[in-house]
Amino acid sequence: MNRYESSGIEGLHTAKGQGRPSILCLENESEVNQVEAIVEESSQNLNTALSNLKKELGKEMSKKTLQRYLKKRVSVETLS
Repeated sequence: MNRYESSGIEGLHTAKGQGRPSILCLENESEVNQVEAIVEESSQNLNTALSNLKKELGKEMSKKTLQRYLKKRVSVETLS
């Protein structure tokens, strides 16, 4: 109620920065290119790609997280 009283309807919108930060960011072009290169090398086995991502980028994630990232990347490319 306090946000509504102080800022009206705009105060009810969730502020940016809420929630957990993403592991991989689509805005970081160098990171996107590295991820694409690693996945291209082992496109048939994402487990291999995950271990290579951990070695090269130092980022650990689940197979599902990588799949969601790649799906999001494809949908962004088709919209552009």
